[in-house]
Amino acid sequence: MSREMLFYRADDGLIATARLGTDGIFAELADGKLALNWTHIVPVGRELLFYRAGDGVISTGRLDTEGIFAELAEGGLNPDWTSITVLTA
Repeated sequence: MSREMLFYRADDGLIATARLGTDGIFAELADGKLALNWTHIVPVGRELLFYRAGDGVISTGRLDTEGIFAELAEGGLNPDWTSITVLTA
């Protein structure tokens, strides 16, 4: 089993994905670009929620097992939330 990761740099929107295997081997997978200045990135299973506190903009995306990121939807919430928590059953 492996674990995929997403690296994000807020000032220029660059992303990179990687996999960390259970054997400890780190492998770079893909790179790309997202919107700037996301303040929160919250994993929800294989999906990711992006939130920008300054204006309340949200976006969702999915990271597949090959490290390919696909944007899913955009929307908005109230601005200035400081925490986002995922609840599990």
